[in-house]
Amino acid sequence: MKLGTSSRPFGSLRSVVSLSLLFVTLAIISFALPPGRASATSALDLPEPALWTPDGSSIATSDGPQSVFTNPAAIGLRSGVGFFYGGTLAGDKSAYNAFSLQISNLSFGYAQSQARPFRPETRSFLVGQSFPIGQMFRFGTFGNWLEVDAGGSDPDDELDVFSYGAGLLFRPCRHFSLGAKLGNINQPRLGEDVLKRYYNVGAGVRPLGNRVTLTVDTEFEEGTEVEDFGVRYGVEVEPIDGLLLHAGYMDRDGEADYRFAVGFSLPHMSAGYAGETRGDDMRDERSGYYVSTTTEFQRSVVKPGSKVVKLDVQGNLRDEPSEGFMTLGSGHRGALPLLEELRRARTEPWVKGVLLDIRGISNLAVIEEMRNEIALSRAAGKKVVAFLDGDTDFSEYYLASAADKIVTPFSGGIYGLGIGRTMLLYKNFLAKLGIEFERFPCRECEYKSAYANFTEDKLPEGYKRQIDEMLDDIYDEWLTDVSRDRGIEKSKLTELADGRIMMPTEAKEAGLVDELGFYDFADSLVAEMADAKVADGLRLSKIAHKRCDWGPPQRVAVVFAMGAIMDGENRSDFMEGNVMGNETMTKLLEKVENDRSVKAVVWRIDSPGGSGYASDAIWNGLEKLKKKKPLVSSMGMVAGSGGYWIAMNSDKILADPLTLTGSIGATGLKPVFEGTYDKLGINREVFKRGKYMDMFSTARKMTPEERAMILDMTDKFYDYFVDKVAVGRNMKPEDVRKVGGGHVYVGRRALSIGLVDKLGGMYDAVEEAKKLAGVTGDVEVVYYHRPKKSIFSTLAGLGVKQAPQAIELVGDYDGPMLLMDDLPEVLEVEP
Repeated sequence: MKLGTSSRPFGSLRSVVSLSLLFVTLAIISFALPPGRASATSALDLPEPALWTPDGSSIATSDGPQSVFTNPAAIGLRSGVGFFYGGTLAGDKSAYNAFSLQISNLSFGYAQSQARPFRPETRSFLVGQSFPIGQMFRFGTFGNWLEVDAGGSDPDDELDVFSYGAGLLFRPCRHFSLGAKLGNINQPRLGEDVLKRYYNVGAGVRPLGNRVTLTVDTEFEEGTEVEDFGVRYGVEVEPIDGLLLHAGYMDRDGEADYRFAVGFSLPHMSAGYAGETRGDDMRDERSGYYVSTTTEFQRSVVKPGSKVVKLDVQGNLRDEPSEGFMTLGSGHRGALPLLEELRRARTEPWVKGVLLDIRGISNLAVIEEMRNEIALSRAAGKKVVAFLDGDTDFSEYYLASAADKIVTPFSGGIYGLGIGRTMLLYKNFLAKLGIEFERFPCRECEYKSAYANFTEDKLPEGYKRQIDEMLDDIYDEWLTDVSRDRGIEKSKLTELADGRIMMPTEAKEAGLVDELGFYDFADSLVAEMADAKVADGLRLSKIAHKRCDWGPPQRVAVVFAMGAIMDGENRSDFMEGNVMGNETMTKLLEKVENDRSVKAVVWRIDSPGGSGYASDAIWNGLEKLKKKKPLVSSMGMVAGSGGYWIAMNSDKILADPLTLTGSIGATGLKPVFEGTYDKLGINREVFKRGKYMDMFSTARKMTPEERAMILDMTDKFYDYFVDKVAVGRNMKPEDVRKVGGGHVYVGRRALSIGLVDKLGGMYDAVEEAKKLAGVTGDVEVVYYHRPKKSIFSTLAGLGVKQAPQAIELVGDYDGPMLLMDDLPEVLEVEP
């Protein structure tokens, strides 16, 4: 897998057809225009001589930084920045020198040809650019400013000419590539002569993968008879990483023309030698050389030096970081960069170890995914050392316990190895301010606890049983994993993990840590264990690998769905943090649906739920997408109620063992400020036409009749929810009700009752999506994040009311007002 971007990388089919027609039109025009007077000048080596590399000897295969000379359509296939320098020799004299610079899909080139018999000296300045059009085509253009010395001493004898051309590259699959180029489209004049248009066409075939390529090419000027076309055949081979070989043959005017080349590649540089001979007696010899550099990481004859990667792991880890300056103290750090670094550390053969600097982390579900990556790295022979800086708690130790060794300083400590939660009930406090809340859980929702701390002075029994159940599941999962990884008996570990405070020496004696020392000691320890150098500042996810396969990449899209679910667009709120708007998400899903390069979709959920309508609207967008592409939901920290709603119609659902999910139920909340108005001396006058028109007013409580109406509505909404779960999960409605009622489950328990299909993290979901799509081998993972707003649009949106509703049915246990941040914090440690 490779890290990609969240944007659609290719255009529409209409763009492919339009630009292809443009190129065909240029070709037709070139034939239709009257040709100029042919002369010896028209046979000059313009504007690009035989510059080629062992893996780019054909116009269909040359896609390195020299593409401005060979085929402009290939510019940009190698990402980042590239540099090329090459030259040819005729006998022992320099015949040609050229260099080029490629920056993304733009390239600049300069070439100089030395004077030879019947050939004047020339200098070419080239600029080229390419454009992807569709999934299989690339179109490129180039301009060439040419200076030709006419041979005299007078500067006026120098001739200048400008020409332009275009190229096409067609790579429909990994086994075939077709390239074409049309030059001198404008038939420029060189002095009194007109230069002919010329054509290059080539094809490459890879019958055995990307190590062996067979090529065939032809080049000809306008007016050349077909029987006079010369055809060159070649084979390009990379028998081992970084060793490049080429052999070619062409019958030119009854004489054999042979080519051969050898090249060597390092991670960011290539160099090689090429030769050409004509005739059976090998006369008219030419040879060439080249050096190229690239910011991409390519296959190399010399492997990079062994390295240890450092990772700074800290903060409240969520799928996406906090957005906006109004989030105040609720900020969190995106977990994806850490997960990606761990995955790349596992897959890069030259990375031999990982050093984790762990400080103040939370979110056990994400920690579990990181632990899984660490376990896979250790199984692959990598060494992992965790450094615990200062005081260590339940979450921090959970991650550290997956490492080979744990180091902590002498002055630190381990405390809070256990789990607990104190729930604060605000009903009596709010009553002192004259504030009251009315709650409307559906009549069957025994466990639907949202807002209970605003309306009750004691927690409902169902909610208390639910909290105890979740604590038991989380604690047992922690004990089981740590016991296995640290080799400590579970009964012994249970005694130690009772919340006691332990000094580092006591923790070492108990087997909880391995070494006492500071960070520099952990640094030297992992270097010794891995027999590798610790690399400061190395970020593996920033390294782009050269893509060796042709054709459209096989992509799996990961679409992040994080935050409370609300009507309208995505936004950030100082109370709610990131908000997932149904309008934004459905547009994003439509974009993924229409991206034909995406073969399957992973829907990554981290949401406590929210608006019932908004959840259903997103469900509808997912239903449309699922008809075209496999859809796998991956649950992160929490996927409750509305968060479960937007997962339940997936082809497969995966959850982390400690994901909080379920909460199939419905409730609502209405604030009542009648007491506050009385305390402040605010009088109310009501004018209405209709008996119930002020039932949602904050100035009074609802009547029993009105309350019954709301409860009837929540009951019907719950029935609707249950029916949709039954269809999505292929369950009977009565079985859904047995596990519904607002009950929240930890991931492992959710698996046992059929609410999820498998336990696993985001990368496990990618593999599941590949399987459903029938995709084999590596894929490119494309991440679709929430669209970011500029500070200006954020400021412009302040104070704008979104989707005003007097009361809203909600499918979550936190709701629109995230003042009761209770269930997610079950995963937190309370000292």
